Amino acid sequence: MPREDFDGQRLLVVGLSARAMAEGVVAAGFRADAADCFGDRDTLAVVERWHRCAAGDGLALAPGRLLAVLAELAREGGFRGWIAGSGFEGRHDLLAQGAALLPLLGNGAAVVRPVRTPAIFYGRLAALGIAHPPSRVDPPQVPGWLSKDAWSSGGWQVRRHDPRCPPAAVGDGRYFQRERPGVPMSVLFVADGRRARVLGFTRQLVRALGRRPMVHRGCIGPLPVADGVAQELAAMADVLTAEFGLQGLNGVDFLLDGDAVAVLELNPRPVASIAVLGAELDGGAMGAHIAAVTAGRLPPATRSSSAVVRGCETLFARRRLRLGAELAERMAALPWCHDRPAVGTMFAWGDPVCSVSAAGADAEAVEHALRCRRRTLMDLMEQ
Repeated sequence: MPREDFDGQRLLVVGLSARAMAEGVVAAGFRADAADCFGDRDTLAVVERWHRCAAGDGLALAPGRLLAVLAELAREGGFRGWIAGSGFEGRHDLLAQGAALLPLLGNGAAVVRPVRTPAIFYGRLAALGIAHPPSRVDPPQVPGWLSKDAWSSGGWQVRRHDPRCPPAAVGDGRYFQRERPGVPMSVLFVADGRRARVLGFTRQLVRALGRRPMVHRGCIGPLPVADGVAQELAAMADVLTAEFGLQGLNGVDFLLDGDAVAVLELNPRPVASIAVLGAELDGGAMGAHIAAVTAGRLPPATRSSSAVVRGCETLFARRRLRLGAELAERMAALPWCHDRPAVGTMFAWGDPVCSVSAAGADAEAVEHALRCRRRTLMDLMEQ
């Protein structure tokens, strides 16, 4: 769908952090409002209005507040609909309630519920013959397993399972997955409910944060994979789309061990890799999402021709921190610093502070640049 088809239409983007989606829909030609937990300076610079929807500690969506915003915008009129990002894992009820107020452009509750219910999802993978690490909902009696929560995101609730210590009960999202070797990767695809089109592959940046062993920090891409792997993942995207009725942008996280693929999870929403993939598309990744959902149109079946590799990475606070005016201005002067918080924002240890980006000829150059820029900002925060 050409970019001019979008010009002037209004959308609401919603997520724990909505910045990447907001920038994407505005670049595609939309006018945007955003509802998220942070209201960072980058988001405020591109949206017409920001709606605070943070609950409690600021790292979860407040259902009542979000529904009030959707109801308000529905009464106001003029909005094409809203797009859900992170924060709705396990909240298919909230998706359904929100969709009843304003059209949801993306996967609804009937899709998200089985995808984010481990007993259903991994059973479907097994029936479809899709390779994945052994997964179960009852605690294993031996080590070598990861304790995960399908109702969380970013690896925040991943722990190494200790059979001597019973896991905390966190609802129907808790499951256990055998730890396996391999490079953490992701494939981004756009779907029309029947078939899918792969937009590219990324390497996931996953490192420990305190007692959390596998926190998602960011991604690097587009990256090439072997033809056989690419074909397998494209076929898998088609199968998963038909099985679950997926629409719009979706991401599958997987381990790549040589040429062997093992699926970890399916995220039925725009994911972090929209920041580094889809640049060659008219309207970008978010434009492709909206075209698929509203018109059933998929982009051409072409492999990415981009010679530029991009990366993004989130920075987390290493101590209690209050963002002062001087630090805020120094961050604002760095073109590769994003999600910049407002002056006076308070952070506890481990809170996300901002993100950095880089581009280069290959993944190694990008990873080096991200590491240097991360250190630059960390040093600034320690002053």
